[in-house]
Amino acid sequence: MTSQVVKFTGLSDRDRKIVAPLPRLAEGDRMELHVRRADGQDHTLTLPVAAISIVKTLIDHLFSGERVAIIAEDQ
Repeated sequence: MTSQVVKFTGLSDRDRKIVAPLPRLAEGDRMELHVRRADGQDHTLTLPVAAISIVKTLIDHLFSGERVAIIAEDQ
């Protein structure tokens, strides 16, 4: 089994101040990712339930000022 760090990053103090943290999620809530491309096109991706907790954890750590890494693991 091989693990690899895909990305390691953090938010600047400025970014943490201008973006509101996620609201508390309740049972049955869903999470959507909205992307606005440079050409003005909007895309929306509804995250699967299994991905919501990891995305929430990632965002919570970033907003608390921590640097985070995403690790991919081959099985």
